[in-house]
Amino acid sequence: MGENVTRDYQRHKLLFYRVFERFFGAKGRKLDEKVLDGYWHVLGNYQLDILSKALDNIAVKDDQYLPDAGAIIAEMGLIRSSDTKTIVPVYCPACSCTGIVLVTKVYNGTAYVSAYRCDCANGSRVDRRIGSISSIGGIHIAPEDAIEKRLPITSLEELRAHLKGHVWEDGVEVSMMCADCHKPYSVRHERRVSAAELQTTYLKRTRPYQCEPCFIEEGRRRGAWT
Repeated sequence: MGENVTRDYQRHKLLFYRVFERFFGAKGRKLDEKVLDGYWHVLGNYQLDILSKALDNIAVKDDQYLPDAGAIIAEMGLIRSSDTKTIVPVYCPACSCTGIVLVTKVYNGTAYVSAYRCDCANGSRVDRRIGSISSIGGIHIAPEDAIEKRLPITSLEELRAHLKGHVWEDGVEVSMMCADCHKPYSVRHERRVSAAELQTTYLKRTRPYQCEPCFIEEGRRRGAWT
């Protein structure tokens, strides 16, 4: 990865964190690094100007709960649909509709993140100086080990009963029912995670639970992507 790409990525992450620091303050909430890292994992590739506008719109709402990533994405979709100058992206899980794919590499025992241009229509609008993901063998989102590790499963009812200090050291899979299609689905957390964090994420959300297909379809209806 070139020096300019690395510098741009680091600057983007710094600005992203500053946007959320302002948002936490507007909500009267203490900055939570774990929640902030969770937002970065899902929303890190979105345009900061649109993300900032979306958070400003959400910040003025009366409730004190922090929104889940889906609510923020939906708000960004509304902003895009009202701005004729903004190009509505094509839905792509590889780049999260941004045109940029982040790949973690290890060199001399040190992990670092490289940014590549996605092969989808979104990537066609990205600076051509950023290398294409196909240049490294077309790697998108497939992990090195294609076999998913087995994780313990917890339901929303069980999650409510857990003490906040309970920790799943190797990760956990949260199962729930989609509010739209009424089919069961689950979300995997393949990292050390506490019950308190998951309770904040799943039990204090204001939006209905949605499986991925229903989430994608709602995004299309709202104009977040095509």
